[in-house]
Amino acid sequence: SAASIEAKKKNLKTELFIDDNIVDCLVGDREKLQRVLTNLVSNAIKYTNEGQVFVRVDLVENSRSADGTCYQKVCFAVKDTGVGISDADMKKLFQSYERVDLLKNQKIQGTGLGLAISKQLVALMGGEIQVESTYGEGSTFRFELTQKVGNAALEQKEENVENQHFLAPEAQILVV
Repeated sequence: SAASIEAKKKNLKTELFIDDNIVDCLVGDREKLQRVLTNLVSNAIKYTNEGQVFVRVDLVENSRSADGTCYQKVCFAVKDTGVGISDADMKKLFQSYERVDLLKNQKIQGTGLGLAISKQLVALMGGEIQVESTYGEGSTFRFELTQKVGNAALEQKEENVENQHFLAPEAQILVV
């Protein structure tokens, strides 16, 4: 992906941790979740000049509804050692078309829509994005989602039929 290429160019260390207690098959909106995580990781790489970007997925709790359906609440976190966000800019962080600290980040491209869209997508999935940041030291964006535990065999069968994947990491594709 473009983000991983950018991370390599900057010589950033990237790490991913997924809690072993999270089941292999959770039922949720994969496209929305992927878009949010891609945006958060891309932003972390974009605003980090040295150090690392760390993605962590942790189990918060297991639960069961009255009808016996099992759920897992999962916390997704993206942490970086980037430029951080000032207290003044924190208030406008999730507003559309807002870019923070323009003077310091003038060489960084973007529309100012990514975090606003991510916030809306997480809300549609029943969560809320939270951010902790120390200006000049880095930021952590996190959100929790409760996902239904799926029947792995059925889910895998449906996925194989409906979602065939084509991988071409170095390809450049124009979509019109």
